[in-house]
Amino acid sequence: MTDKGTHPEHVKMNTRILTIGIIAAIIICGIIVAMVFVFPSGQKSYGTLPLTLNISGSTTIQPVSEFLANAYMQDHTDVKVKVEGGGSGAGVSKAGTGQTDIGSASRNVNDDEKKKYPDLQTYKIGGSAVAVIVNHENPVNEADKSELQRLYDDQSEDLSNLSHLKNIGLVVQRSDTSGTEETFAQWLNPRFSNLDAAMNVSDHSGNVTIVPLSVVGNEGVVQLVAKNTDAIGFADFGFAERDPGVKILKLRENASDKALPEDISNARERIRQELNRGDLNNTYYISRLTRPLLYITKGPATSLENNFINFARSTGAAKFFDDVGYFSVTEFGTASS
Repeated sequence: MTDKGTHPEHVKMNTRILTIGIIAAIIICGIIVAMVFVFPSGQKSYGTLPLTLNISGSTTIQPVSEFLANAYMQDHTDVKVKVEGGGSGAGVSKAGTGQTDIGSASRNVNDDEKKKYPDLQTYKIGGSAVAVIVNHENPVNEADKSELQRLYDDQSEDLSNLSHLKNIGLVVQRSDTSGTEETFAQWLNPRFSNLDAAMNVSDHSGNVTIVPLSVVGNEGVVQLVAKNTDAIGFADFGFAERDPGVKILKLRENASDKALPEDISNARERIRQELNRGDLNNTYYISRLTRPLLYITKGPATSLENNFINFARSTGAAKFFDDVGYFSVTEFGTASS
């Protein structure tokens, strides 16, 4: 009698099982080796499909990033793009530390940030401008830089002698780390990177106490000014333009200068023209209140990051910038990083 364990049929079956096991082991080893080469140590990976791309930072850029993300995902169904705010400072730091794939900032990266995060790569995707706003019921239509300097400085004083802004009772600024605030602060005083010191003053206009208040985001500033007839604040032009509850003021660099833009109803075109000039001559708008819109990566962009950034800088994406009141990089200057 043939032993059961050595029956020819059983020998064939054992051999077949052994062969399948060896093939499976080879395939698994091949996958592991491939993953090591595709995602070497220190290089960003996006996990399993669908691929995930995280964008965070500037609340100015956030709405256009959301439009871009939705359009990109429609054409790239294997990619999930997640967008969040946090402010320009957060966008720079998160990109620099690798906590996000693409950071965003509505200002240039400053020298301290470049020193702290030497691997940062920036990509200009568009441009915009900061606007000074009051409630739509406020009769004032313009303001001098010197008045705004006194409203947002660190000195407590009587402001009843301001030329245009003597009826202001609420001075609004940002509570988050903001490219919008930094742009505005550096226009008021090149030594300033924020206006935090203005939160500690006790200004008054006659017998009326002027209250400083800070809120999160451009939208927060616009909403607060729209709800208070005696409020003043600053926000990105795109946010201010689309809220009928606020009025954008004409501004003077110096008391003897003409107020810009000369025609407030054509402010958007004047800002685009000023961005196109790229100088500091205040021809159409206050030059130092215009600023770039940037995407930022840690080191050279990965293939996925680069594809999205190129999409954001393409002619086809310009409509999304226009929808939120910004300017695509294709509308002015060069698209170089």
